[in-house]
Amino acid sequence: MLTFLLTRDAARASPLPGPSRPDGPSRPDGPSRPDGPSRLDGPSRFYRVELAYNLFGEYSVLREWGVAGGRGAGAGMVTWFANLREACIAAELWRKRAQRRGYRVAAG
Repeated sequence: MLTFLLTRDAARASPLPGPSRPDGPSRPDGPSRPDGPSRLDGPSRFYRVELAYNLFGEYSVLREWGVAGGRGAGAGMVTWFANLREACIAAELWRKRAQRRGYRVAAG
């Protein structure tokens, strides 16, 4: 079994596109940002990619994502592959996509 656990801290997330507000009103949690609304305001998130071999001779890639430490289980999806090579390529593709979206491989 191979697992990639990726996290995105609120402090490292990229800002959402939005209108500029250089002279906008102050917000309760601090001054307004010139780049508009931001993902910095949200909680930390996780994205997990896991590759596993099942009893039927297939390889599965499980993807889960959601709010880190949240009450809900988040969301997930399982995709099955006939061979290990295809499963590894898919898992690596999904890991790279998550990293392009600001997720980083968790230490440990």
